[in-house]
Amino acid sequence: MDHAPKCMLHRPFRTILNEFHNKLRQRVGQGEAVVKGNSLGPAREMYGLVYDCNLEEEASHEMTLPGFAALYNRGVISFSGEYKGSANAALEKILPTLYDDENSLRQLIYPKTARFGCWGKLKKGSSQGSRKMEFVCLYDKKPADGESLEGGNFCSVDKDCTFYKRSYCQENLCYVQ
Repeated sequence: MDHAPKCMLHRPFRTILNEFHNKLRQRVGQGEAVVKGNSLGPAREMYGLVYDCNLEEEASHEMTLPGFAALYNRGVISFSGEYKGSANAALEKILPTLYDDENSLRQLIYPKTARFGCWGKLKKGSSQGSRKMEFVCLYDKKPADGESLEGGNFCSVDKDCTFYKRSYCQENLCYVQ
């Protein structure tokens, strides 16, 4: 995690978000990711995401002022859902709904993204006893229209990580030092 003192999002939410992103990216990198019965393609070079509290702060601004992230050319994903019970369990259940949106899925598996941060709000739901969660996540890089998401090989050693200088391989994901 980068810039940890700046983080304000509930720690269990950060953990759930981090695990969701990096487990998916690891499966994609290894060529083993399947969404709704469809393979997400061959193995490829894939960077793991580091949770960045500066991006979390930017995400809070994006939630308040939609379009803020465009000023910094950030990738953006928004999601929401109603729930009853545990907010942590609800977040785990809502995250896979991002697979239904092609643009969100492209951002989730964009191999050159290295950092992300999210912000969320919990609100009263539309039915009695329900609550609503709204989240926005920002990413340091976003895919260009038509850009291929495939290329390279998933890493097993540091030299397999070619997108950025000073990269290293850990658990088949590349990271920037």
